[in-house]
Amino acid sequence: MSTALKLCNLKAENGWSDKSFTALLKLLKDMLPEDKEFLDRTYEAMKVMRSMSMDFEKIYACPNDCILYQKEYEYLEKCPVCGRSCSKTNDKFPAKVSWYFSIILRFKRMFKNAKHAKSLI
Repeated sequence: MSTALKLCNLKAENGWSDKSFTALLKLLKDMLPEDKEFLDRTYEAMKVMRSMSMDFEKIYACPNDCILYQKEYEYLEKCPVCGRSCSKTNDKFPAKVSWYFSIILRFKRMFKNAKHAKSLI
């Protein structure tokens, strides 16, 4: 679990796409001995994150990083800043997705441990 968390943090910090992250996971799995189990897809890593109460929210974004499609922009089909479409060519999938991990859930999890809670206060 800690490996999945650390890898997901790297993905978020460096802005890796799901495709590049899956390629990294497959490479790491190939490097480990065959008897060791390891995640090999982004979907599996996110499943592990959810099991640790690390729910996340997917927020669609402009491919040029102009805006996030939420609140007043939630139902727009084109970016009001650059005019680029918010979806890929087949109009079914968003062109760019940001992953938002709520800080509140992180604090709740940290305060469950008495030792950490004392340090945090």
